[in-house]
Amino acid sequence: MQVLRLLDESASHGYKMHKEIGVTTSTIYQHLDELEEAGMVQSNPVEGDTRNRTEYHITEKGRELLEILSEEE
Repeated sequence: MQVLRLLDESASHGYKMHKEIGVTTSTIYQHLDELEEAGMVQSNPVEGDTRNRTEYHITEKGRELLEILSEEE
């Protein structure tokens, strides 16, 4: 849920989310892969100055899930 909340605020990449949430990068990327397979997030390659990154965006389906989960809290 934290990943979806971060992506609802703005698009981000896995390493940045790892720093903000405080879990391992492998855990973040595992969750991102699962969320992407479920259609909750979408990834896009982005060219960088030093290296390329994958940027993640929340989808409408992801926003709907986030809204449902937020109502249950």
